[in-house]
Amino acid sequence: MLIIAFFICALLALLAAATHIDEVLSKAKSGDADAQYDLAEAFMRGDGIPKNEEEAVKHLLEAAKQGHAKAQFKLGYCHEYGIGVSVDYAIAAKWYQMGADQEYPPAQCYLGRCYISGTGLAINHTEAVRLFKMAAEQGHDLAQSNLGYCYENGIGIPVNHVEAAKWYFRAAEQGFPAAQTNLALCYIRGEGVSENYEAAAEWLIKAAEQGHARAQSLLGDCYTNGAGVRMDVAEAVRWYQEGAHQGDAQAQCSLGKCYYHGSGLLQDYIEAVKWFRLAAERGLAEAQAYLGVESQTLV
Repeated sequence: MLIIAFFICALLALLAAATHIDEVLSKAKSGDADAQYDLAEAFMRGDGIPKNEEEAVKHLLEAAKQGHAKAQFKLGYCHEYGIGVSVDYAIAAKWYQMGADQEYPPAQCYLGRCYISGTGLAINHTEAVRLFKMAAEQGHDLAQSNLGYCYENGIGIPVNHVEAAKWYFRAAEQGFPAAQTNLALCYIRGEGVSENYEAAAEWLIKAAEQGHARAQSLLGDCYTNGAGVRMDVAEAVRWYQEGAHQGDAQAQCSLGKCYYHGSGLLQDYIEAVKWFRLAAERGLAEAQAYLGVESQTLV
């Protein structure tokens, strides 16, 4: 009976999804911009309809032409990353601009990124900061993190560590791992906030558990040195391994050192060299130095 009930529920769900798609299709054909956007999202995800990115872009374009801000942003994103269309940075920037003109935070943020990197338009750091601020003040986490980075590094605005920490904190509170990691570094360095290794470790744990490679490497350092957490070499190795497998050069080097010194695992020069080489290939001087020492050891 339970199996029959399950299949009945599944069938009813499929029928409801099909009815919803039919309604969206009907509205989209009549020129309803919201329906065109919803239909594009359905095609993009394969939600109740076969996945078709090219068809999704067609419907995004129809909605965007009517001034639909979300569609304008998503269309810009598709052109930037080649989703359903060929990559075209100039067209991407054009659609981001249209969405930003309507004060849509994601469009403001992504247009700001274009101005930072010169993607599709000329580099203009001052304009990038202006756009990040507008999006950040509306609560956009990536914009808040980017704005913090600009304040920290003096990009388009004078260096201000207090403002940097403030914006990192706002994004970190929303669970944005890059901001959590940068906020942790503020606490470690005492920049914009009082030095506090316990607070740093708390934010690094949050970011590391979300898979942020740099946070995993830094958290490994905390466990290695007992900074903000109890010293635990096994836990340090675990986090170095997590970051190293994601390609973080510092985590790879730290893991290599653990193998080299037999810290938290069995000493293994072959494994040490493997991780040092991976880190060295990414340009990490410390790993390159260890490779020089190891080559002399093996002579």
